[in-house]
Amino acid sequence: MRNLVASKPFKYATRRLRAGDGFVAQSNSDARALVALGKARAAPRAPVVVAAVAVSNRDVDIDDLRAAYLERKGEDADGRWGVARLRRELGIEG
Repeated sequence: MRNLVASKPFKYATRRLRAGDGFVAQSNSDARALVALGKARAAPRAPVVVAAVAVSNRDVDIDDLRAAYLERKGEDADGRWGVARLRRELGIEG
């Protein structure tokens, strides 16, 4: 769990990180602490672009979009969101 993504701007190991910047924690305990404090989250393990492209190239149902959102963002989509909102959140045109 040493590969992390900054959730908000902060300084770590002489670097100024912005929200969304990826970085490697110096130790597992540092990684756990940064996640617990809400300053970072675990980096996605699989390429996200592949899922978004696969979803955009075919007619999909809401379950496929929710699965793509979970893979890309690392959290469940809001249950109130419809197909149009999920497509907007994922950056899929159409």
